Amino acid sequence: MKNKTKRAVSQVVIATGISAVVAQLLIIREFLTRFMGNEFVISLILFNWLFLGAAGALFARFANRYFRTATIYWLAWLSAFMACLPTLQILGIRLLYDLFFVHGSSAGFYSTLAYTSLIMAPHCLLIGFVLPYSLFAIRAETPGYSGANIYIMDNIGDIIGGALFSFVLVYLLTPLQAVFVANLPLLAAVYFLFPSGRRNHFTILSGLGLAFVIILSGMFLESFSLAPLQGKLAYYCESRYGRIEVHQDGEQFTLFEDGVPKFSSRNLIAAEETIHYPLSQVPDPQQILLISAQGGIIKELNKYHPETIDYVELNPEVTRVLFRFGMIRKIPGLNVIHQDGRAFVKNRDKIYDAIIINLPEPETFQINRFFT
Repeated sequence: MKNKTKRAVSQVVIATGISAVVAQLLIIREFLTRFMGNEFVISLILFNWLFLGAAGALFARFANRYFRTATIYWLAWLSAFMACLPTLQILGIRLLYDLFFVHGSSAGFYSTLAYTSLIMAPHCLLIGFVLPYSLFAIRAETPGYSGANIYIMDNIGDIIGGALFSFVLVYLLTPLQAVFVANLPLLAAVYFLFPSGRRNHFTILSGLGLAFVIILSGMFLESFSLAPLQGKLAYYCESRYGRIEVHQDGEQFTLFEDGVPKFSSRNLIAAEETIHYPLSQVPDPQQILLISAQGGIIKELNKYHPETIDYVELNPEVTRVLFRFGMIRKIPGLNVIHQDGRAFVKNRDKIYDAIIINLPEPETFQINRFFT
């Protein structure tokens, strides 16, 4: 019986590691979209994760020392509740942002720290609490059980979760779909953690069923939770480079990448200024290199009848959406190249009559590295 209990606890700890790592990576990406791709937010998220997790572990030690409440039964219920939290947390990040910040404003350091801490607190505290709690629960039945075994199982789960996210989930699923897949093993492990005589008890089945419904419903709330305050969400997809959304307001389409408006179908003045100011100084621009684009920019380039246009864009999904919504169009001589602009220029021997770099201000580390 003790071997079955140890095996069941080990399975829950591994499944918890899978769930926690996938949730952490998704939360990082989610906050990046809310704070306009500013990578500085990553450091705040990791700080919160470590600090709050440590606080949860300290509370578990305090609870075990003074209350002696650690049991396998309560470990199962805590783990079931923890499976629901990533879904609720991601929905909270999306839906509560405009309640904390003025729409369109730039959040400061302390307000960002407070918001990320508040949203992450329930999940991080519980993750920090459950790991040592599982050790105390199993020691209640098997005194002297090594704590190293629990942490080994947790690391195994972390590795599996990291590999699952990096090689599968980030390519194939949306965030709430990924949360659903990553937490199914945890719910299954929790079911087998309950004593075999109580698994069909109405309360247990109802609790696990409710947890399943919560993580399942998240997938159907994906588009709703991303709906803009103005206009409507015309298109949405996740790519390995970030989130792409197209908002429609009347007849205007605007493409957002990680929460930043990058392209618009009606910003003709920006397209004209981007092209005509530099090319008016070139006698006969035939070979043109274009790094990133702008709505209507290809139409303006075509007025010069160039021989070739090498258009470099890092994210293939961006160009696909731009063509789909008519923000740029195909013309003779247009070559679309999906590559990092720096790497392309570094390894290219071709001589261009004009190079147009249509990138935003270096507000993030990624763009800043391009300029430096």
